[in-house]
Amino acid sequence: MHPEFSIGEIITFDYPAYNTVDSRKNIWRTRTLLVSGIRDLARKSLHPITIQKRPMTARGRWLITGVCLDCMEERSFYWESMKGNFAATWLTFGLYHPERAEDAPVHQFGVFAPNKRDRLFMRDVLKVYYEETEERIDVDFTLGVFPVLSVSDVSDLVFSNVPNCTGEQDECFKNT
Repeated sequence: MHPEFSIGEIITFDYPAYNTVDSRKNIWRTRTLLVSGIRDLARKSLHPITIQKRPMTARGRWLITGVCLDCMEERSFYWESMKGNFAATWLTFGLYHPERAEDAPVHQFGVFAPNKRDRLFMRDVLKVYYEETEERIDVDFTLGVFPVLSVSDVSDLVFSNVPNCTGEQDECFKNT
């Protein structure tokens, strides 16, 4: 599923008053947006600093930007958080070549659920990553944050490092 509108279009939608992973989505605000960008985060990742600054934001695959006509400010909204499109999005880290940012990551690791514990852990992992790589000049890749696109991607990322695991839950747990 993806947004069915285009750049230059004016859209009206309901968005949660509090768009965090641990908030109830029971208070909605109607927004009107002049769309200036539609970003597929599976192709152009979020910068990890975004996660460090606001780890609790409920994110999605599609980031819609534009001028919010209600407040006349540039704003961004996650399509998956709009009423009627809700999807709880898991996130993963990916390493990619900085010159080829539109390419798929060369390696993905870590799976982080849309909950407070995982998002705070994700922020802490990023802090350690940057501390470890800050002075290294031999790191040829850039770290990005990508949405996990399917349940099979989650199991592939979770179970890929478990010895003798084919992804069947019972088999994996008896081998660990």
